[in-house]
Amino acid sequence: MKSVKVVACIAVAMLASSPIAAAAPPGFPDLNAFTPVDPQPYLGASRYLDNDDNDVGVWFSTSDGVVCSWAYFPKTLQSPMGWPGISCMGNIPGIPDSVPDNGGPGCARVWPQPISSDFVFDRHGGACPPFSGAAVLNAGQKIETGDATCVVGANQLVACIDPSRDKGFVLQPSGSWVF
Repeated sequence: MKSVKVVACIAVAMLASSPIAAAAPPGFPDLNAFTPVDPQPYLGASRYLDNDDNDVGVWFSTSDGVVCSWAYFPKTLQSPMGWPGISCMGNIPGIPDSVPDNGGPGCARVWPQPISSDFVFDRHGGACPPFSGAAVLNAGQKIETGDATCVVGANQLVACIDPSRDKGFVLQPSGSWVF
């Protein structure tokens, strides 16, 4: 009987992860090419992005100076908002020239619009603060929760997807883009 439960759990896990790969548009990295990490060390206050240390979220940094965060809603506790709100800020490479500089202090960022949840870029002329305290997600790794997946690759690649909305972004020097 135990083996039946194990097989059932494996089947559910495989089915749960397959929509992410199907939702990714052409040019999005192959999520299966990245090694998954345990999300537990990445859970904490998403303080860099929402200024509310009481919110529990997933947050990580990269060795290239980007920090990403989203609200953590496990599959068993779906968000009342229905989306995780993945955001990244920092030394984001390849932002399209059409994105205006909003001036003032701060970093570049990519974030979802509140109502549509479409991702947009934002640029500021100031310097980025050092991101201390966020666990590093290394090149070749991915972090998956019930509501989001992000990968970090070589050459400043960061890509994230919200599978429930089929929306996300790719950050890379050759041209960052949203979908």
